[in-house]
Amino acid sequence: MAARAGHRRRQAHLVPIGCVDTGGSTLLLLLLLILLASIAPIAAGARRAASPDA
Repeated sequence: MAARAGHRRRQAHLVPIGCVDTGGSTLLLLLLLILLASIAPIAAGARRAASPDA
């Protein structure tokens, strides 16, 4: 069990260091996607409210 825990800890420590650039860009992309997903319904609602047909 101790060996497994040590191996897991080593992996978790190595991954962020090796993937700094890719990790940063994927985080930015995820943030952008979340922002777009949260803004889209608001923009659609505003468009509906602004249109005279509503």
